Amino acid sequence: MYIFSILGMRGLGKTAIARKLYNSGDVKRRFEYRTWTYVSQEYKTRDMLVRIIRSLGIAIEIELKMFSEEELEDYLNDILDGQKYLVVVDDIWEMHAWESLKRALPCNNHGGSRVIITTRIRVVAEGVEGKVYAHKLRFLTFEESWKLFEHKAYKNMEWVDEDLQRIGKEMVQKCGGLPLAIVVLAALMSRKRANEWNDVCASLKDNSIHSSTVFDLSYKELKLCFLYLSVFPEDYEIEVEQLIHLFVAEEFIHEDENMMMEDVARYFIEELIDKSLGGSSEKRKRRSDVL
Repeated sequence: MYIFSILGMRGLGKTAIARKLYNSGDVKRRFEYRTWTYVSQEYKTRDMLVRIIRSLGIAIEIELKMFSEEELEDYLNDILDGQKYLVVVDDIWEMHAWESLKRALPCNNHGGSRVIITTRIRVVAEGVEGKVYAHKLRFLTFEESWKLFEHKAYKNMEWVDEDLQRIGKEMVQKCGGLPLAIVVLAALMSRKRANEWNDVCASLKDNSIHSSTVFDLSYKELKLCFLYLSVFPEDYEIEVEQLIHLFVAEEFIHEDENMMMEDVARYFIEELIDKSLGGSSEKRKRRSDVL
């Protein structure tokens, strides 16, 4: 089994890279079956298997509800056996989660199948069994960061003077080369008037993304997402994936060619949990698939 691991801290673009690969035309033509599952720190193996099988469009819902976890593993194995498949396992935190899924995947590689794993944990990226290539993401250089920021932040301005460019470069420097911070900040600044840039820059500390200052500045989007949760009854549990689709459909998340809207929405949800504005199903300090 050939496994490609994408390793990096939050915000470096692991999921964005995996999505580009997953959605590319060449990949779609090469693999008969493609499936994507999001794991996170809190996961249930059975739910993970059901999501994968459901995404393949093979089984009807009543069948899945009747299957045990072991039967689901066998069912998925039978579907993929002898087929050329691509499985993306996004945001996996521990080896046990991978071991649970691995049992359901055919071991032979006659069809040229591949598995992509994204993780923040080195031991997971390098410790999975099989033929593994681990790619560790790096921070962007200043030149790369500036190019990413400049393209987005100034798009609504007819003229950008030297002073505004200087302020922009100072803010980019404070993002520390983290792509998510740059994308979110650029989207925010694209809606600011020129006379507001100095105030925003002054509010940023060096490497401020690590203390979520950029997300605080983007409070408008966070506030909309938070208020949207009030439509659900108290203690109502909703899957993060469903909530992400709702946020995007309601246009709370602005489109950006450098990062999928779904990925930005996921980070906003994590920010709500971190700020205790949205609770996880178990311990609040842990991120979950359920709010």
